[in-house]
Amino acid sequence: MGQAVRPTCWSALLIETGLQRARSAADTLGEGIAASQRAVLQDMVARIDLHDDRVDIAPRLSPLASQVETIHHLGFPVQRIRRGQV
Repeated sequence: MGQAVRPTCWSALLIETGLQRARSAADTLGEGIAASQRAVLQDMVARIDLHDDRVDIAPRLSPLASQVETIHHLGFPVQRIRRGQV
């Protein structure tokens, strides 16, 4: 019979699994083909909203940590520039 794993070990295992998934996603986004990149982004991003003065992104954490089902909201200001303007 195997030894029981203490809760702190489970936490370390979950963190390591999340880091491995993040590394894999980063590798795919950095060097993968477009179809693979699209699949990773579709899995990790719930929604992107474009506004006149900002962009809102709602990333999912579940692809990195399967036990976490939360969606975060990131927003950052933007300034529209018409094509040809500097």
